[in-house]
Amino acid sequence: MERVSGKRLQIIMLMMLLLPLTILAVSFFFNIKTTSSQNLKEQLYRFNENTALDSINIPVLDVNRTLKNMAEILSDPERIENFISPDTDEFNKKIAAIMNSYSYLDDVIVVSDKSAAYKTYPENIRFDEGFNPKLRPWYHLTQ
Repeated sequence: MERVSGKRLQIIMLMMLLLPLTILAVSFFFNIKTTSSQNLKEQLYRFNENTALDSINIPVLDVNRTLKNMAEILSDPERIENFISPDTDEFNKKIAAIMNSYSYLDDVIVVSDKSAAYKTYPENIRFDEGFNPKLRPWYHLTQ
């Protein structure tokens, strides 16, 4: 058997120590990389899902709040008559504030009493002469 020199023995011993550590480090690297990638994908999925749900839920809650506010404003028949009256602009001020506050209210609001008298906001929107709010599908939802 050949005698191994001290330097060569040191290299062999060093290799015996480094080989398992290298294998361990490489396996940890790939394990951490895989786990981190999976966690990131899961978090991004949850984030996207929550964002999608919030993009629907938040406007729906805003619409509900808006409708509750309008229902409170118009809960009394006398107040409706007051709003519909051509002599007052209180309706326009309140409805304008509500419509300008919410981006999804960009069309027409019609307020009607039981006798089918109505007022629109904005006021420059006019319907045909035969327009009757009682015949609209949304009118019966208020009953």
